[in-house]
Amino acid sequence: MSSAFRAEHYYTHAEMTDYLEALAREYPHLVRLESVGKSLEQRDIWAVTVTAFGDRPPEDKPAVYIDACIHAGEVSGTQVCLHTIQHLVDGYGDDPFLTDVLDHSTFYILPRTNPDGAEAFLTTPSKQWVSARAYPQDANDVGLRERDIDGDGDITLMRYPDPGGEWKISERDSRLMIAREPEDVLGDFYTILPEGELVGGASPDDFRVLPRQYQLNLNRNFPAGWEPDAVQAGGGEYPLSEPECRAVVEFIQSHPNIAITHAYHTYGGLLMRPFGHLPDEAFDAMDLLAYKRLGELGERTTGYPMVSVYESFTPDKKRPRRGVLHDWSYNHMGQIALGTEIWNMATRAGVERADADNYYPFQDQSEEDELLMLRFNDSALDGNGFKDWTPFNHPQLGRVEIGGWRIKFTQKNPPPEFLEDECVRNSAFNVRYPASLPRIGIRTLTSHPIGDGLYRIRMVVENRGYLPTNVTDMAVRMQIADPIRAHIHPPEGAELIEGDLSAELGHLPGRMRQLRGFYFNEPESGIPKRTAAVTWVLRVGCSTESVPIQFRVGCPRGGWVEDTLTILHAKR
Repeated sequence: MSSAFRAEHYYTHAEMTDYLEALAREYPHLVRLESVGKSLEQRDIWAVTVTAFGDRPPEDKPAVYIDACIHAGEVSGTQVCLHTIQHLVDGYGDDPFLTDVLDHSTFYILPRTNPDGAEAFLTTPSKQWVSARAYPQDANDVGLRERDIDGDGDITLMRYPDPGGEWKISERDSRLMIAREPEDVLGDFYTILPEGELVGGASPDDFRVLPRQYQLNLNRNFPAGWEPDAVQAGGGEYPLSEPECRAVVEFIQSHPNIAITHAYHTYGGLLMRPFGHLPDEAFDAMDLLAYKRLGELGERTTGYPMVSVYESFTPDKKRPRRGVLHDWSYNHMGQIALGTEIWNMATRAGVERADADNYYPFQDQSEEDELLMLRFNDSALDGNGFKDWTPFNHPQLGRVEIGGWRIKFTQKNPPPEFLEDECVRNSAFNVRYPASLPRIGIRTLTSHPIGDGLYRIRMVVENRGYLPTNVTDMAVRMQIADPIRAHIHPPEGAELIEGDLSAELGHLPGRMRQLRGFYFNEPESGIPKRTAAVTWVLRVGCSTESVPIQFRVGCPRGGWVEDTLTILHAKR
């Protein structure tokens, strides 16, 4: 790994920009950098194209799109994106697999699609995870507002004794606050509040905890199933109302060679797939099979299982996620839409899910689970992930104690010492699944004289890839996947007698299919043909001796290839 990339370091926007610009200068044959839009605060939204530029242009190869950090606080996704770029350029020319992947496919990587929110998360005590735009505007701004009141650089919690409080101190670890039981009437009890200050003239003996000022969830602002706040809060005034989301959609739509999209989030420790708002029974069978196979690859590579967002990551099925990039990419664009939730501290600490089918990380945890995480903090993080309860004279509330988890780099993101491991495992997946993309090739290209200066030309086209050239059946249903076309370019002095200059060949399946074990296979039973043929008849002029004929065949999602056939024609 080049010393240019620091795998254990979280990059600010300026650091990321400097790194990407240096990478583009160092590897001009592999990396191009462009700004695809501006954020609300006018930061560049960077897109990095990574491919071998020497043989074919990027748009002539099937492509994957990878982005991260649409949720401001999920900054570890940016690091995975940067690590993936570095891994690709370091391996090209030395690693045969990586060389092959970059020769045959294109990566479009947007490492940080919410640069404003991420910058606030990285450079201030803010725990912000949404847009930098205050939303919605709350006219009744009277109550407790989150703030780093003790000035230590973190926003944690405040506790103070309260006979009516909901919490008590664990007898097993004085740092741990546990819920008061229904029968608890004797003992010392506490109220727990976010660390913050009273605003708007709120009274210390009568106030509410204010909603967060920033609640515009950019991953609810996409067109697929978008709903207004009355149905789903945080989606903005209308689909694509936010410049960051518009930039993403416009980029994807302007690159029809994108076959797979992959968005990075935190912190479930799993791979995700559609649907966000529908059960698996809504899937086309072959599309679901594709997700299953790529999920198996992902689990082998990252250790993360792949789950349906709706089936296994939605705690309330009556309130499914809508307006998410995942569903727009699959439902509207017919792309395979992958997602990764990086990191899960509870899992690392040895906590087991109470419900084997529920992967949502916001779950009630037992006292033993909480103790396991505190032990993990003490042994693996040298105690730095948890701030011990410290007395503080609050200017409005009087004596309180401030403490609790420093969640930004414990829960939301891996601590720096764990960051490289997450980058390595996820980068390994990022460079492997593009090998499944369709690969259009010319199997044979022949000519046969049929008399009177006429030649019958035959081309057999094949899909050498794993996925079909349409990538998903949803793409066919949505009429978004262009079919394979074969173009012939007769030279001057030659005339096309039969056939079309541009012939449509439909779509070709790939190697993917439901196969039983080898012992039970019936190799000739029901296996679709992965080739298609086209013929032309060409008349060659009498004075022509050597006739080079140019061909171009392909489709956006399967790539384009070119070839030349030279007819040696005897003069008469």
